[in-house]
Amino acid sequence: MKKNSSNIKNTSISGDGKKNIEKTKELNNFKNKIKEKKAIEFINIGDFKKAEEIYLEIIKKGTDNHIVFGNLAAIYLLTGELDKTLDLLKKAINIKPDFADAHNNLGVVLLNKGNLNDAISSCKKALELKPDYSEAHFNLGNVYSNKGDINKAIYSYKQALKYNPNYPNAFYNLAILLKNKGDFQQAILYFKETIKYKFKYAETYYNLGNIYNFLGNINEAILSYQEALKYKPVFPETLNNLGNLLFEKNEVKKAISSYQKALQLKPDFPNANYNLGNLFKSEGNIDKAIFYFKEAIKYKSDFTEAHINLGNSFHEKGDFKKAIFSFHKSLNYKSNSAESHYNLSLTLLISGAYKEGWLEYEYRFKKAEPLLPIAIPNIEKLSKDNFKNKGKLLVVSEQGIGDVFQ
Repeated sequence: MKKNSSNIKNTSISGDGKKNIEKTKELNNFKNKIKEKKAIEFINIGDFKKAEEIYLEIIKKGTDNHIVFGNLAAIYLLTGELDKTLDLLKKAINIKPDFADAHNNLGVVLLNKGNLNDAISSCKKALELKPDYSEAHFNLGNVYSNKGDINKAIYSYKQALKYNPNYPNAFYNLAILLKNKGDFQQAILYFKETIKYKFKYAETYYNLGNIYNFLGNINEAILSYQEALKYKPVFPETLNNLGNLLFEKNEVKKAISSYQKALQLKPDFPNANYNLGNLFKSEGNIDKAIFYFKEAIKYKSDFTEAHINLGNSFHEKGDFKKAIFSFHKSLNYKSNSAESHYNLSLTLLISGAYKEGWLEYEYRFKKAEPLLPIAIPNIEKLSKDNFKNKGKLLVVSEQGIGDVFQ
């Protein structure tokens, strides 16, 4: 009996049949190249969906072109589809193990998935294959930065700039790390380089403003914040910081306007509410101060400073019960706050709660600006336990509630 041809396992192709298959492959490759070119055109105009459709069609029909897998992976990386990206990059690397772009992009995916050690390995593999690969140096810097290894991150960003001196992302990220490290002058230089490329104008000027503010160069800080707002008017953090500096310069109306704009954009911004409360308190508008301190606490319940200043505002208003409540609330979140204890003591004493008030008043020595007596003699301090009817009592002069005996 003649065997069915479908059962035949081993075959060899020769003659015209083999030539026809080779011609078919050549034709398919030619068609794929036309499609790949079209996909690239779609990528260049930002139409990733159409590019994706073309690549998926090519893959479905069968291809061993690593570029197809790599480019589709890059599209998914841009759209945040990390699992699809990971799968395609592994296929691309399986086809071509020395595909540097795929190793680099794999590093980016692993970084975004939080797998930092493997991300470092992938970026290093890309650099092993292509040592002057500026993007891989940059991405390695990002991984090290996320890992908290700042010195290695700085080195990697500098390497990226060595191989690509016109790399604004690297200038910006390097400047951020130098700022965070406290190397402000170098940070300023790199931020200024970033500006030359018209890259992240608002964020760059905002960070410059923060540096100038920290260095006490208020006018430069104000100018930087104003420049940031030109490019990004919807920037509540900049408006808040600008408000602080205008308040410091006693430009109260402008400061109020800046804070209010910040709060219009971001009503749940605790710092802007707190700062506006401080401004109104300093201007004697206690009711408005109380309102904004409460708003700050509403959006950040553990905002110790807001609780303290709310207590101080109630104290100024003569509502000692609410003041005491606010100081106790601040101590719930920061029990060792000398400012809270000290302000609580003043309210307790003025409201007649002397026993607790005097105990709290001892925190005056632990404040950021402590109230120290003129001299601190090396003798035992008077207390209920060592009090004697006979003997000498040494009184040390001190500016404060307890400086007068009547």
